[in-house]
Amino acid sequence: MKSQPHKTLLIISFSLFVILAFAYGFMKNSLDISIANVSNMRSQIKSGDMIITETRFLDTLSSDTASDRDRVRSHVLVADKAIDLIVAIESFGSKSGSKVSIVSIDSPKFKQASSTTSSINMEVSAIGQWSSVMKALSLIEGLPYIMTTDSIKMNALEKGDWNLDIKLRVLTI
Repeated sequence: MKSQPHKTLLIISFSLFVILAFAYGFMKNSLDISIANVSNMRSQIKSGDMIITETRFLDTLSSDTASDRDRVRSHVLVADKAIDLIVAIESFGSKSGSKVSIVSIDSPKFKQASSTTSSINMEVSAIGQWSSVMKALSLIEGLPYIMTTDSIKMNALEKGDWNLDIKLRVLTI
């Protein structure tokens, strides 16, 4: 009879041990899940803070550079205003005292509107006295647009006249 209470006590102890082991496993698993959730939320908060910081930086950069962007836009020819450029160049003839004409004009933007920036390629010719041709060149170079001069050719003609051929690329948007 004495062994009976020991067996009962042993069975109760073993049962409590198994129950406590399952409870420990359940609690550890719940704690691991909670830690993973907290870590995930912290990384989301950190990512959100980085996005807010970057957005504030971009807003500041945008407002700080607004005047610079406006100035650059004023020096880039809008493709729809190409006629104004042509008229301006042709008006340099009367201003300089030479005969100014646009020999050729080509623009990939007119053919295909696939890019945001492009250029108008043109060849301009001026004929007249040396001083008139040089004044026409000066007026062309003084246009308020971003442009590249690809080539300039000067030839002496009969009767003291000069011929200027200039190839230009004007940046357009």
